[in-house]
Amino acid sequence: MTKFNLLLPLLFMSFSVMAQQDHKRTIVTTDGEIDDVDTFIYYLMYTNEFDTEGLIYSSHKHWETIKEKVSKKAIIYTIMDQDATYKKYIGPNWPNIRVFYNANQFWCFAYPWKQVVPKSPQPYLEGSFMCPNIINNHGPLFTKYYSYGDGQKQEGDSNHFEGDISKIAHTDRGNFSKYDFISEGDSPAFLHLVDVGLDNYEDPSRGGWSGRFEQSTENPYRFEDGEASADLNPETGEMDKSYPQTRWIKPMQLDFAARADWCIKPFEEANHPPQISVSQGNSINAKPGEKVVLNLSAEDIDEHPVFF
Repeated sequence: MTKFNLLLPLLFMSFSVMAQQDHKRTIVTTDGEIDDVDTFIYYLMYTNEFDTEGLIYSSHKHWETIKEKVSKKAIIYTIMDQDATYKKYIGPNWPNIRVFYNANQFWCFAYPWKQVVPKSPQPYLEGSFMCPNIINNHGPLFTKYYSYGDGQKQEGDSNHFEGDISKIAHTDRGNFSKYDFISEGDSPAFLHLVDVGLDNYEDPSRGGWSGRFEQSTENPYRFEDGEASADLNPETGEMDKSYPQTRWIKPMQLDFAARADWCIKPFEEANHPPQISVSQGNSINAKPGEKVVLNLSAEDIDEHPVFF
């Protein structure tokens, strides 16, 4: 149970829990007017009595400037519309914030993955890979990772059947085996932050582990993963709305497995990604048909060979 205590005009939000705490967690917001400056100085003389978690300057005088700066820096990566927060509040009040809207590609990392992921990378989501490389014998954290037929049952979740091995052979999602991947439907939201060298953070049309997104024809601040962002799936020979993300399944899972090893192995025995550099830089302008020369180099801290 959490309690919120609000005191105006200098706003103090105090968070307390049922367990006894000597110092209450406190967030201070102030608009910086002269009375609030004096109050704040007074407050500073008592900070040993509180656990100050944040100081927020909320002056209305410069609000439009602050709002413009926030809008230029902020990016919202959303997996469908799981609630009405964006539609009812953020969209109407913060229309210039960029939004990367994943409504199609995330399914390859969600419950129906067997129906979406091409056959060649599917083994990296199956128990034969997941069990030895990620789930089993990788420390206490990974004992909490849910997979098909693992015998686990999340308390209070009546829909969680996947841990029961007797119920996973024939499902509406496909046929599964023990330790097969279940779902990480929200993982693409943070995987967008992983730097894979394509500068997808600034330009989502280049693609990355979170998928690939094209600018909406209706809203220049919205980037979508519909037909315009589809890529050619070499297994089917057809344009595929999911392939901008499914193409990365193998490297994503191999990297995840390497990081799982970090939980149990000393640094010298674990594997780490190499550092790649291009002397010409990561962004080059060239005309169609023009010859482009690249000079690449790599450093691998584990002294493994790196191939280009």
